[in-house]
Amino acid sequence: MIVKGCHSACVMHDALWLRYRALVPPVRLMHHPECSKSREALERLTAGGLIEGADLTIVRYLETPLGVDELLDLMSTSDEPVAAFIRPDADPAFDSIDRHDARGVAALLAEHPASLQRPIVTDGSRTIIARPPERVEEFLGE
Repeated sequence: MIVKGCHSACVMHDALWLRYRALVPPVRLMHHPECSKSREALERLTAGGLIEGADLTIVRYLETPLGVDELLDLMSTSDEPVAAFIRPDADPAFDSIDRHDARGVAALLAEHPASLQRPIVTDGSRTIIARPPERVEEFLGE
């Protein structure tokens, strides 16, 4: 069955979607698939309507470690203290640094990505550490 005017409605929908995408930056999830909290955060993001590849980017930071500047961006857009970005079971190298020094912490996290707390959710202007994963709903405004 062909609905009259469907083509123009689809074109309008696509144009609105592109305008929306230009205004709303994609959400990025710093994800470790073997972590139950990270998997739960991903489930909550997709349950909240985000679609991987469209408005959700999954960053497997152990496979592709974040650089110092990326880590500093995450820290600067978060209400969390810099030390919160370090896992409690972090590499022993973190024992000898000032955990309040963003640049120092970012440099060491770039070298030791497994020590990055997870999961982390960001849209570029706000960043949260999604522990507990229920914080995702807060991030999404639900």
